[in-house]
Amino acid sequence: MELQEHKRLIELLPEFLQEYREFRTIMDTEQIELNQIFNRINDFLSDLFINTATEDGIARREQMYGIVPEEGATLEERRVIVKAKEAKSLPYTIRQYREMLSAMCGEGNYKILLDPGNYSLNVKVRAVLREGRNPLQLLRSINEMTELIKPANILYNSALFDYHNTASTVYSGAAAAVHREYRVEVL
Repeated sequence: MELQEHKRLIELLPEFLQEYREFRTIMDTEQIELNQIFNRINDFLSDLFINTATEDGIARREQMYGIVPEEGATLEERRVIVKAKEAKSLPYTIRQYREMLSAMCGEGNYKILLDPGNYSLNVKVRAVLREGRNPLQLLRSINEMTELIKPANILYNSALFDYHNTASTVYSGAAAAVHREYRVEVL
């Protein structure tokens, strides 16, 4: 959210006062402070929403949720992790899960195959999303989110597609134990 551009303070004075050097100097000094106030207000309004949050706004939310950002993570990657953390409202449906993935990956950048008869959920995420985003970090964030919201008896598989070095992660779980199996899948 952006505030409207404000007038320069010197323009608010009558024209005959604008000619005096003292008034111009005072107004220029005050203009600097006014610009700083407007910038802080803009940052505050931007920080109200994750999509427009500044570096400080995301850091505040990370601290609030106990998230430790990975070293070298971009602001966009950190936003995705915070979005995943805030997307925890029960009960979960496949429609809500699709909405969460759309928010994290973008529409059309993922595939979901739910097989209720075999208690399995397969998710494939497009590796080439946007410039500067790490697809493996995104997949890790999706895995963490999914592990938090899926029922314990659902077998969960995730993989990247359109990726030169395709990796697949298989998570399975039950009420008593968790078993991980890794396999490479060629698409």
